[in-house]
Amino acid sequence: DYKVTGVQTCALPISNYYGDRGAIEYSFVVKNLTKRNIEALKYEVVSYDSSGNIVTSSDRFVEAIPAGKTRASTRRLDYYGGETTLKISLIDIDFAN
Repeated sequence: DYKVTGVQTCALPISNYYGDRGAIEYSFVVKNLTKRNIEALKYEVVSYDSSGNIVTSSDRFVEAIPAGKTRASTRRLDYYGGETTLKISLIDIDFAN
């Protein structure tokens, strides 16, 4: 019903603007493959260190996505040190009435 494409991450602190040590900026695109409008899409972003251990995770939301359209999103996650990989998993979809 949906597809995540174009996931791009930067697992380095990008600035001290966000969080105590900086932030990891990540971008992705979600395409709504249905004939129904998506009101909100909940996803989880998890950061891992080089050994595959979870550093942190957070649930987030993507705004409305009309039927057949895409939504690009760029977000930031607190940087704790040692993150090398991010994984984005879609958790839940709320369709518009």
